[in-house]
Amino acid sequence: MKELTKGILSTVTDGKIDLGELQSDVDIKEGESILLIGTRSKFIRLIPIEAPEIALLRVYITIDSFEDASRLLLTRMRELKLRLIHSTGFCPLSDRCIWEGYFSGFPEKKMEEFRAWLDKLDMVLETDLHHLHQ
Repeated sequence: MKELTKGILSTVTDGKIDLGELQSDVDIKEGESILLIGTRSKFIRLIPIEAPEIALLRVYITIDSFEDASRLLLTRMRELKLRLIHSTGFCPLSDRCIWEGYFSGFPEKKMEEFRAWLDKLDMVLETDLHHLHQ
């Protein structure tokens, strides 16, 4: 039978997680850079990355415009040829949703252009850009 995922049990020791056989199963090389994304619900996603720099863009959108804004956002992102690694969206409050995107590298000019474009949209309440690096 085909499998979609594989799980292992591990222990956190001094802030380190032993990946065990999962490391070879998902082809993570020793010393390779990874992006760890954690949530408040204690879910952690591990993504191998090529560039040791990542851009995190957080966008707050009015709840009634989330679907339209998401479509516009993805179209513009493709036009700028930004390399999206991971994204997620959530509507935790009664009046707004949050979309977060992690981008490979930190193409500063493109990210600033993208952010400026987003800030001009009426449906976007606020944006926040972070530069993650090792």
